[in-house]
Amino acid sequence: MKNVFFWIVALIVLFRCTSAHAADWSFRGGPGLVNGTLSGGTKILGFRRDDEMLDGIYNGFELGGYVDNLGGGRKGAIVGKAQLGVKPGPRTGVYGYAFIGPCLISATDSQLGGMGQICSDIGVGVRDEKTIMGFGYAHISSAGMETPNKGRDYLVFSVGVSL
Repeated sequence: MKNVFFWIVALIVLFRCTSAHAADWSFRGGPGLVNGTLSGGTKILGFRRDDEMLDGIYNGFELGGYVDNLGGGRKGAIVGKAQLGVKPGPRTGVYGYAFIGPCLISATDSQLGGMGQICSDIGVGVRDEKTIMGFGYAHISSAGMETPNKGRDYLVFSVGVSL
């Protein structure tokens, strides 16, 4: 039953709506956090689009992946995210963001036990009329739906355009 619910929510978020409001396109990447410290052995990269559905409420779509060569049953995977979130703040200047939603990974390992995961992103950024830059934290885990559920954490830097 939980898998049916997960897929229904994922499809609704993925295909629900995009609008004529702002669309932010960005390239994101950064190092992993392992046991609370930065790790050069794990990294995440992705291409993201955030569409404004209502004032300050966005749906976010990201396609990318992570690499992990730390051993111990850890490996990399392709990641696809479909999230809902907010970007409080002005259209130009400093803003914040927070997103959460389902994501799919292409391979399980010793950290993540199922291909259906929950992804969350939180951070701050600065933008003008056409350019966005940001810094944040990204988390991937199954929210207890699958085991193992050790999760993956990343510091994420982003740069992009606002259309």
